[in-house]
Amino acid sequence: MVTWWSIKAFGLVICSLIIVVHLHYLPVVSSAGMASLSSSVSFYRNKCIVDVCNNRISPHTSNSVKRIQQYHGLYRKRYSHPKCFSFISAHTCNKQHISSHNPLPRLKDTSCVLKSTLLFSTYTTSDDNSLDRTTDIKGLITQQISTDATIYDLLHSSIQLLDEQSIPEPDESVLHLVSHALNLDWENGYRQLREVIKLSLPFPKDCDSKILHSESTLTLAQQKLTSKQRTTYFSLLERRLQFEPLQYIIGQWDFHYLTGLIIRKPMLCPRPETEELVELVLADIDQLIKKRQLLDANNEDNNRIRILDVGSGTGAVGIAIAHRYPKQVQVVALDLLPEAVALSNENADKFLSSLVGDSINTKDVGSLYQAIACSAEEFTNNAESIDTTNSLQPKYEMNFDIVVSNPPYIPKQDMQDLSTDVVEYESHDALCGGDDGLNVVRDIVNRLPEWTSSPSINTNDQQEKGETRYCWMEVDDSHPSIMEQWLAPGSKESIRLGVEYCSGYKDFCGRDRFVKLKVV
Repeated sequence: MVTWWSIKAFGLVICSLIIVVHLHYLPVVSSAGMASLSSSVSFYRNKCIVDVCNNRISPHTSNSVKRIQQYHGLYRKRYSHPKCFSFISAHTCNKQHISSHNPLPRLKDTSCVLKSTLLFSTYTTSDDNSLDRTTDIKGLITQQISTDATIYDLLHSSIQLLDEQSIPEPDESVLHLVSHALNLDWENGYRQLREVIKLSLPFPKDCDSKILHSESTLTLAQQKLTSKQRTTYFSLLERRLQFEPLQYIIGQWDFHYLTGLIIRKPMLCPRPETEELVELVLADIDQLIKKRQLLDANNEDNNRIRILDVGSGTGAVGIAIAHRYPKQVQVVALDLLPEAVALSNENADKFLSSLVGDSINTKDVGSLYQAIACSAEEFTNNAESIDTTNSLQPKYEMNFDIVVSNPPYIPKQDMQDLSTDVVEYESHDALCGGDDGLNVVRDIVNRLPEWTSSPSINTNDQQEKGETRYCWMEVDDSHPSIMEQWLAPGSKESIRLGVEYCSGYKDFCGRDRFVKLKVV
């Protein structure tokens, strides 16, 4: 006879057996596994948004990625890939994935290659230059790429060729080069080709195409280049196979909110971390505008904030600042290279002409942005530089509110570590800052008190308004600690020079990259 107690006992036995079996088949976690798990948890606790190696996005932080992209001015229509954000922010960099990165590609200290649209030709390097310079590049191209290939086949064959030859960012290179050869729209051409490359063979039938892909994408994929287009594309591809920077080949690039900035060698190609420098300066300008509006709300146009950009290059930094605040700022840019001055003013005409009035001419733009040929050392009104024809008239107008500079800062010994596409194409003088990389930085520090003052203004006027003059610089990652000690507040050098160190800031990969100085 079955009693209640016997049923209860039987149930306890069954439960015990289930527990024993479950414990027996639980995976044994080793100490190494626990350490890995712990580091993964720490990786996400440290606000990491993107897994750089696996291109995964933490679901609860995808909005943060977008905000950071917008903050850095890198949110572009043709770079919008919702499932694969390439942008690497200060919150995303973790040393277990990336050992070290520099603002310029180096061969010796980069442990992994980032596949990133936005960081093209900045953080990507090749492990070795496997393409022998004596190789018949034209023959290599014609051997690998059929002259009768469709655009779909052309894209894949070209990417394979660049990848085999260790060219950085082969896919992004090809997409831009094909778009340029086909003369596609700068904003949309790259994105159209990105959709083409995602197609898989065989192409969907007409009845399915409207659901899976747009008709324009399928049409473009099956299109063939004309003889002229093919000749143009092959010549562009040949240049890229010789490691020439993509920005030089296509002649333009985006920087901050400037779409299609004109790029010509030997000026440095604009880099993403310099966009961060612009944002830091814009934050200071915004605060200064608010202070002045509180003091005199009706005197906005007659009280422009004067910005000095030392080392204009393409004009990217100064023009980006002027573009953001066309009614509140006036930018003067310096550069030693006449080609840089000409290019800066050309880009200023392109982006700022519509912001200064109906008529488009250099004089109008000059009221907002002007680049002049001069070095930091020579930009002075000391006795040796006074205009002898009129000794009462200073040569240059000073009284700058903010100085910004991305000077040559690579130490001489590190120049040999730069990758091929940098060292063989970009200006050596715009890269190398002398033995310790601080040659131009010292010139800037020495001139800061003069640049930020004016004989026509009461020396106490700035203090009465509560305004302090600052200088922002992008520097080598070895410099912030040196400058902090050199210009420490209250130190002999700081008092002698009238300049003191305020703070340092890291770039989006966690490297010490920016310094802020104060004129005292």
